[in-house]
Order: sequence, then structure tokens, then C-alpha cells
Amino acid sequence: MKIGKKNYQIRIYDADYNQEAIISDARIQFYRDSINSGLGEFVFDIERTLDNWTTLADLELFKKVELYINDIDTELLIKVYSGYISRINFVETADKRTATVTCLGFVSRLAMDVYKDGTTTTISEATEEPATIFKNIIDKLRDSANGNIPFLNYTADSIKNTSLSVSVKFESDAYLDALNKVLSVCPANWFWKLNADNIFSLSSKPVVADHNFSRGAIENLQIDYSMENVRNGVLIWDNDTTYRYLADLDSQASYGRRIIKENMPGADGTDAMDKKALSILGEQESPRSSILITIADNNEFERFGDLSGYDIESIKPGQTCRLTGISDTAGAFLSKNMLIRRVTYYPTSAILEVDVNRVNIDDLLDKFKKEVNQVEKDGIPTSYTAV
Repeated sequence: MKIGKKNYQIRIYDADYNQEAIISDARIQFYRDSINSGLGEFVFDIERTLDNWTTLADLELFKKVELYINDIDTELLIKVYSGYISRINFVETADKRTATVTCLGFVSRLAMDVYKDGTTTTISEATEEPATIFKNIIDKLRDSANGNIPFLNYTADSIKNTSLSVSVKFESDAYLDALNKVLSVCPANWFWKLNADNIFSLSSKPVVADHNFSRGAIENLQIDYSMENVRNGVLIWDNDTTYRYLADLDSQASYGRRIIKENMPGADGTDAMDKKALSILGEQESPRSSILITIADNNEFERFGDLSGYDIESIKPGQTCRLTGISDTAGAFLSKNMLIRRVTYYPTSAILEVDVNRVNIDDLLDKFKKEVNQVEKDGIPTSYTAV
């Protein structure tokens, strides 16, 4: 198969972001980007031996990495990934000497440090706009980074106001958990991410589709339409004395009572608890379509023709899409403005995860659920207050 020209360049930096090397001969496997998270894994292969690796400065654990791409859609190199080297695997045989390098985005670091103000790890925010609380967390992240990640930031308009006012308490939360605690009290269909320029954003689902994918761009389409994740009642406890129940009666009439239990130990009053419950109901009251779309890159001329395929690097999580040329009878499954939750980029295609419920977005967010389940039940009240 003939592939259009796509050039990759990997730039390596030291801890202070001083450029040390440029790699142009790597074989790119894939990289990922998600909402409610950011850039995830980036994996590439490069010819190295154990002997020459030890004499080169470009491949070392924790070195900072940026990936740039140039193809028929871009005149100049564009940055699509930033992170750090997390793992190096070597395979050496009689005719093959390859190092496989796995990088992680900087969002992974947020799960490994505690949100704090100096040495204080219990922080309360009273009657405040969620966007302001979100910015405060990032400010403290930059202040306490000890020179490691002060380059993570936000811009004047990247964090959008929700027009809400909430009170939230953080108690020894990791930065990642703190950001998601703020997200939990935002309206339904809001999300945050950290992009390749290391800029945080917080915003709502776009109103108009950013991408229109025709059949000529779609290699594969998988749709799983299910009510298994429907939740139309929320029991929420503040890990103290307040225990509340909120429900969507229309959804319960259609699909039966489907209850989810939530803990919010950082809640400062019932207002934040109710907002979190309403956000859950807003996203989970109806059946959802779990959709995987494989989009062909438009560099594949010989297979698809000059006008087929798509500029896959232009597709970003947090944008929206619609499928054109699809029968109206598919309307129950395919919205005309579907939120792109995660994208895995390969040299010749991209796999999009679309309209998946946000609690299943990123593996980083699954780690703490089962371990603390029993602890969270200790002391739960014997009855709740129906709202």
C-alpha cells in the first residue's frame, strides 16, 4: 500500500526543557489523547543497541519528549504530543536491535502528588465558581512542583466559567482527583484536558459539530447501544451525617430504578452534593451509544483515492463530530453532534471513542475505586433524605 509522505520528528529535552537531541528515524506505533485527562501513552521504536544506548543522551528515563508531524495537510511541523520517557525495552537478536520507548503525558504526574498549600493538604473553597477552583488547583500545582512541572499552565480563556457557585473541600487529594472533584460539580457534558502545549482547559461540549466524517473517511464503525450504564437515581453521602437521594422520575418510568451510590467527603453543604448528583443524572439518565470510529488518514492515496481519508491530526478530544451519508433510521444511535472522548493516533489511521460515558474515559481514573469501597461505607447513615 502506498502511503503519502508523513514525517515525524521527536525532540528530546532535559529537566529544564533545554533541547538535547532530535530523532528523525523512529518508527511511530501510536499515541493517545483523552478528555478528563490529556495525552496518554506514546510508543515508538528506534534502532539502538545496549552498547550505543549507554553513550547517547537522547534515551533516558524522565527525559522530556515532544512529537512533531508534517504531512500533506501541514506546511510546517506541528506539535501533537508532549510528555516524558517512562519505559525503555530492548530486543537484540542476530539481525535486529530495537529499543521500544514508551512515553507518558504529564497528566500522569498529577496522580502522583498531593494537592496542597505549602504543607496544608486540607483546602476548602466556599461559594466559589468551579472555574476559579480549577485555576487555584493548577496554581498550587505550579507552586509546589519543585521545578519539575511549572510549565503546566492555563490561559486567560482556556478555563470557562460554568455560571455556578459551589463549596468543595479537598482532603489529601491527588491533583488528578482534585481536578475531577471540580468536574463532578460542573454541569453535565463538561470536561477538562491538558493539551500538547501543556495548557489546561475546562469547557462544555461544543454546540456545532467540528468534524463531518463521510463514508470515504471511515474504515470501520462499531456501535454498542445499551442501557447498562443508565443511572437515574443517585444516593450521595458526605462521609459524615448528610445522606441524600436525587432521581430522574421520567428515566425511572422508562428504564426502571437504576441507582448509583456516590461519596463526596469534600462536600461543604448539600449544594455541592446536589450539583454532583445532577451532573451524574444529566449524563446517565438515558441509554448511550458507545461508538468506535476508525478514520483513515488522507495520506493513503493508493487505497482510498485522492479525495478520501481525513486529516487525522486535526481531530482532537473535546471536539464533536457527525457522520454523513448515514440513514435517518440510525438517529437513535448516532447523534448529529457527538463528543469525541479519546483518540488513538496511528501513522495511517485514528481510532475515535465517541460519546462514551465519562466515568469510563481513562485508565488513570479507575485505580482507586475498589480499594477504598469498604472504607467509604464505614459510618454511613441508616437512612437518607429524599430531595
